[in-house]
Amino acid sequence: MPLKTPKPRSWGWLLAALLVFAPPAFADVQLDEISRLAREGTPHLAVRILDEHQPSVQTDPTAWARWERERISIYQLQGDSHAVLTRLRRLPRKVPADFVVWAETTMSEAEVNTGQGRSARERLARLVWGQPRESLAAHLVAWRRLIIRSYLTEGRIEDAQAAMLRYQLDYGDSSEEWKLLRARVLVRAGRAEEAERLLKDLPGLEARVLRLLASSRSGHIRADKLNARVERLLQQQGLEPALAYQLWGTLAEAARRDGNGEMWITALEHAVALVHRTLVADSPVQPDADVLWTAYETYAQELANAQQLLVGNHPAWFALADSLVDKQPTRARAVYAYLALNADDGPASEEAHHQLVDLHAGERGAQVLRQLYLKSGRFPDVESIPRAARYGLVEQAVGERDIVLASRLMAGLDQAPTGTDAMAWSLQRARVQILGGHQTRGIAMLRELIATRESLSPEMVERANQVIFDLQTLGEHQTAYDISSEILGRTSDARAVRELQFWMADSLAAMGRPVAAARLYLRSAMVPEPHAMDAWAQTARYRAAEALGEAGLRDDARFLYEGLLAVTEEPDRQAVLRRAIQQLWLKGDLAPVKLGHQVQAPARQR
Repeated sequence: MPLKTPKPRSWGWLLAALLVFAPPAFADVQLDEISRLAREGTPHLAVRILDEHQPSVQTDPTAWARWERERISIYQLQGDSHAVLTRLRRLPRKVPADFVVWAETTMSEAEVNTGQGRSARERLARLVWGQPRESLAAHLVAWRRLIIRSYLTEGRIEDAQAAMLRYQLDYGDSSEEWKLLRARVLVRAGRAEEAERLLKDLPGLEARVLRLLASSRSGHIRADKLNARVERLLQQQGLEPALAYQLWGTLAEAARRDGNGEMWITALEHAVALVHRTLVADSPVQPDADVLWTAYETYAQELANAQQLLVGNHPAWFALADSLVDKQPTRARAVYAYLALNADDGPASEEAHHQLVDLHAGERGAQVLRQLYLKSGRFPDVESIPRAARYGLVEQAVGERDIVLASRLMAGLDQAPTGTDAMAWSLQRARVQILGGHQTRGIAMLRELIATRESLSPEMVERANQVIFDLQTLGEHQTAYDISSEILGRTSDARAVRELQFWMADSLAAMGRPVAAARLYLRSAMVPEPHAMDAWAQTARYRAAEALGEAGLRDDARFLYEGLLAVTEEPDRQAVLRRAIQQLWLKGDLAPVKLGHQVQAPARQR
């Protein structure tokens, strides 16, 4: 009977309440609090609070603008330049003039970050011609730097150098920010030694990261020593994803140059996994999915040549890849990737894609796969992605609740993947339909699937439960109850039975039928034997007592609480039960006892 953790939304409600009931003088503190929330890992909560409490632009445009700047800074913190553009392109009327200038400048920067160099320059030109001469100087420095970056974005290095020289002649700037931009131009122009000298005594993480790239390109540091420095920098607090991406890209360059194929692939995989968090199109290194595919092919050929394997002898290549899986998985991925792209036999290519997907495990592996198959010119649309890869991507998308992507990937995949239970795949398809807004279709698929089976294994019941939970989350409690009842009639496994009865009781409670819910909670508690008092049984009895109290059957509820209290030794859990009895007393004629906390339901495996 573990303690109940607060639902995530309770924290948002508490903070919102504090903001609503705070005095007007608390307005600036609100923004401070929102900023802290965003920077401490809860940016979505911060934006939600902004949505609910941002002042009206009609009544207080100055306050509105201050809050809007904070919103944009949160998007920038997340590296989401697209969100910046989407938001600022829809400015309301009557915004302050200085905010318009700031917004246009910010949009220009976002366009540079997303590779829209020409659009950024056109926007900046309109800004220049639209500003009064007396206010132009205050903005011109930032705008001219953005123009230089816009040229880098398009690979127009000569234009970037020319703009850099004109800027330096006009301003004689010696600031750290300007030196960093100059160094980036110099590195891109093949003048790495000049960049290295310029960065020599410059502090800060960005300077250190760029200095490593300049040292590598000037040949002053080899990949093995560079690797150690990269690892140290990656441990630095405050290292932004864009800088981590640049570090891995730098290491990948050096490893390729020095012939260290395994380090090359490893560094590229780390970089590609960060692409989704670091849209900076003028970065001096640009490893992406297509670069990684090429690296896989190149390194696989080196490995095969070392083994004297013939091109086209795919069984021997598969044997090589299989032998590398356990001890050298990076090499195995390279060989499987080569086979995936080059095997003439359709089934062989599909098998290679399947193996490649399997070898990309964990969060980083999932991001690498998304880039390899969804952001590569080798696969221009979803239909061109091999089926074996699409199956794996569907699993990832459903796990991340990206149902739009899962639906796109699943289109046409009616048959279960090789080696996968057909029912498990059908359940996945039903789940995607339900979560994707096609509830009627998904529910029909689920019912038809259950009806075709006389019995269901515990594993299949567990998978079906995932769909039940989704229905409950969507408020479809009657449907969830009915389908759970159908599943219950097709399993005799004790654990599956007690779990189904518990979730069915949850649906009954949500539908306002506490007596029926209490009955099923107690049934769940009494499996596999009537007097069970394990953790599951205790929690089910506690829920039954809650339902009985809700139904006004307080004496029965107290009997259950006191029975739990008699077998509970932990003081915090005893306090939970005493509080529950206290709450019953407040509603009726029961004796009061001391207060405590609440109790948690059995954890759902989603």
